[in-house]
Amino acid sequence: MKKIFLLCALTVLAFTNVGCEDTDITLRESNSLSGTSWKLAAFVDVENGAVRAPERPDYGGRHWGPEGTYTITFDDSNFSGTTVANSLYGWYSVNYDTDSLSMGGTQSEVGGDPNDARLFVSILFAACYFQLYSNELHIFYNDGNEYLKFKKTEGGYNEY
Repeated sequence: MKKIFLLCALTVLAFTNVGCEDTDITLRESNSLSGTSWKLAAFVDVENGAVRAPERPDYGGRHWGPEGTYTITFDDSNFSGTTVANSLYGWYSVNYDTDSLSMGGTQSEVGGDPNDARLFVSILFAACYFQLYSNELHIFYNDGNEYLKFKKTEGGYNEY
């Protein structure tokens, strides 16, 4: 009887989205980053609950780049992305059993990027693990105390 109760309790917990900050987020529908594109929505500090949008610098009343300036697109083993004034590309490796993530690559230096753009690139290359949902991607760094929060986009802002 105890085994049946425990099995029922685990089943209920498995299908309950406990602790999500946004109720329209569901667990990942696919176990793959490949073929997905993302736009950075926020820098999140887990310990103190701070959430802030990435900076979009104002250069003489004009913003550089499209609204989705900080982007990343994944294919089978490579990624490409954009910052305010530059692009980045490289490789990535994931373990879907542990959600570990490693990334490496380079950034083109065509123009001057604001501090958040440099931070964005350094965080991607220091990533330790991720959480993938149907419409959000969280890439964690700093021993899991902070993460980049991405929103899924319909297509790539950047092509490889």
